[in-house]
Formats: sequence, C-alpha cells, structure tokens
Amino acid sequence: MLTAIHKDRKISMLDGWKREQITEMNKESFTCPICSCIVIPKLGSKKMWHFAHKDNEDCKDDSEKESYYHLLGKKQLFRWLKDLGNEAELEAYLPQAKQRADVLIIGKAAIEFQCATISEELVVKRSNGYMSERLPVYWILADKRVRRLKENVFKVSSYDLAMMGGRERLIFFCPLSMVFRTLSNIRPLSATKIFAQEKIIPLKKMDIAALNDVSIQEDNNKEFTALWLSEKKKWRLHSFQYHSSAYRYVKKIFSMHSHSLVNFPTICGVPSNEYFHIHTPSFLWQSWVCFYIQSCAPFTRDELASAFIRLVDNRVFSIRVFPFLHGSYKSALFNYVNDLQRMGWLRETDGYYSRLQPFQFHRSTLKALEEDERLSEEGSNFSLE
Repeated sequence: MLTAIHKDRKISMLDGWKREQITEMNKESFTCPICSCIVIPKLGSKKMWHFAHKDNEDCKDDSEKESYYHLLGKKQLFRWLKDLGNEAELEAYLPQAKQRADVLIIGKAAIEFQCATISEELVVKRSNGYMSERLPVYWILADKRVRRLKENVFKVSSYDLAMMGGRERLIFFCPLSMVFRTLSNIRPLSATKIFAQEKIIPLKKMDIAALNDVSIQEDNNKEFTALWLSEKKKWRLHSFQYHSSAYRYVKKIFSMHSHSLVNFPTICGVPSNEYFHIHTPSFLWQSWVCFYIQSCAPFTRDELASAFIRLVDNRVFSIRVFPFLHGSYKSALFNYVNDLQRMGWLRETDGYYSRLQPFQFHRSTLKALEEDERLSEEGSNFSLE
C-alpha cells in the first residue's frame, strides 16, 4: 500500500518524501490505517516505494496483494483525478463499509483498480459496501487481464465478465502505457472469448464522463453473426471434446430420442437476446429447451424456468451473475422462447406455450451446416440487441 499512519497523520509515498525522512519517521513506527498493525516502509531501488505488513500479520482488509503494476496504477489514477480538479484521496478507508477504496473521489465515487482475480461474491460484497456509503463504484480492470485476439475479438476471464456495466461494458487501464481501453456492447462467443467494440483513450485525454459513456457505436451485427457461425461450426465438428456435465446430460437425451448431438436443430446454438446470462454453451441449453417443449408443452415460462434451475442446482447447467446488469438466466430463457414464437415454432395462449411444428433434427452434419449457413444469411430472426 502507498499510505500509512504516523503520529495520527496519514502519510503517502506520493508526497515526495526523501529516504532519510522516511527512515527517521520509521523510528516511531508507521501503522496500517485499517488494522493499526505496524507496517514497514519498503524503499528499494527497483520497485515503487510502499508500505507492507509483516509476514505474520493479517490485515482485515480484503483487498488483493499488491504488485508493482497495481501500485503504479493507483498512483496514476489518483494523480489523473487530481489533475482533473477532483478532490481525491488515495487508499481511503470507509469505516461503515469496512473496506478501503484504491482511490476515492470524495463524496462522489470510488475507484477500484483490479489486477488480481476475485470472485463474483467479493465483487458484490465490495460494491454493496460502497452503496452503503452512497457511493457508486467504477471497477477498472488491469489491461494485462485482456488479450486482443483479432479485431473486435478478445479473451477475458469469466470473473472479469462479472464486472460488466451498462451496455455490457468493461473498462481497462494500463499504467505502463498510460491508456484506457473500453470494451462495449460485449457479446460472449465462448466461456472466455468475447466480441466487443474497442476504444483506446490516452490517460491525458480521458475524463470522468467517459467512464459513464454507454453510447452505442456502429452496427456490426453482420461481423458478429459470421463469428458466431464459425463457433457454431466448431460445436458441430468438435463437440466430442466437451466433457462437462451439461454435454453428457444433453447427449444422453439426444441418444434416448435416436438423434446425434452434433446434428442439433439449427434453431439451437443461437445468440438470442441476453443469452450470456447462461454460462453453459447455448447449443446445449437451447437443445434442452427444445426437448423440454417437445415433452412438456403446453407449458408456462415459470414452469420452464423451474425445470432449468433444478438442473443448475444439480450442477448440470451453469449460469453467470452480473451484479451491475439487469436480467438473469430467466431473461435468456424467456427471450429464446420469444424468438421461437416469433419464428413460428411456438404459440402462446393465456400464458401457455404450445408447439406449432416438430423441431427439425438433422440427419447429417453436412445438412446441419448448410441450414446454419442459410439461417445466418437470412440475418436470422433472433434478437441481437
């Protein structure tokens, strides 16, 4: 950490202290602003000066262990906010929330510069802590956590996806190159691969308003559809590489009905609106939905959702939780049902859905690929909002 307490005064390593001054003050010890344990000033020549707890002491703060990258990022974000005229505090401890913000814009917002992997539960806990202080929080991820695979295609962890904000957006920052990277209108292609619109903004040209920018950029659904079609082809040709419980479960259902999983209906494995709330690949859970409709129609939305969540509880399917987005796995299920209804596969009467025609299970993989291509060329009737 970059701050410590000395004689009831908060000391920051960013305040231009000389080595001799810090060494002299250390004779009366520095303490942690949170746990009040003695901390040691680290004044090496290779790493940024900082304070550290003794190895056998545990601080009650649940922040990550700090690397040089993290310390440098906090330093630059703090100075950036100050240069913009904000009243900011580095490593501000909030007693009511019992947590420390990397940078606090006093009375306005908290900044978290996240370099390490943390759980969705901790993201929710810390975000709720800031809410208890009536402070919005900006989760800014370390830019080293994202990898650009090609134009508009990136690799990120499922943990980072949990931090998506409005318009399915993530914010990254690199303290080495001093640039922000925003990825917006994110649409997952797989568990860790996403399609997104990228914007690179130098630190000197970034402002607070840009952190809230949820404007929609150019329409690139055609490019996304082509990439999705490529992923769908992989599902058909390489699904045998899957070993998940969802794959085994759905494959068994196909076998019971004398079908091959690789020849799943073309209307399965599609990017219906809000599909990403379900972590399981869409060709698996949407195939299950079709079998459910085939055996349980007429049905209601709630009945479908109840059957699905039972499989989640039994660790067959898995879902994603997004603390900062509206919607849930129900949104994914219900939007898929809406698409099937719009395409003429289902009819709704007084809240009950019934099937209008049998789902088409392909007899060959070649035929399945041809139908996938045809649906893609039609632009599909699925909502890609």
